[in-house]
Amino acid sequence: MRRFKTSRYLPVLILIVCGFLATACGSSSGKLELTSFLEKYETLINDFKVADQQKKTELAGEISAMMSQWIEKRNEMNDQVTPQAMDELVKEYNRITSKFEGLNKTG
Repeated sequence: MRRFKTSRYLPVLILIVCGFLATACGSSSGKLELTSFLEKYETLINDFKVADQQKKTELAGEISAMMSQWIEKRNEMNDQVTPQAMDELVKEYNRITSKFEGLNKTG
């Protein structure tokens, strides 16, 4: 009788462990939101690269606003994203920002 009860709980235990691993290893909504933000940020900077002077002034304002939004979003999502993922996102932000700073100096 004891063996029957144990074999009944084993599949349930396996499903619980697999469910936990699937949710723990998946992309968090915070990471997806920050990644989406960085994609929009980079698109703005790419548009800045090819814009005329009047459009560059407008885009520079939008980019500056996004820089401020980044700080707020990063702090807001900090507990929803793993430290490793946050480090990657910050590196990506710094790469994109340095690209803008290089364009802004030459343009």
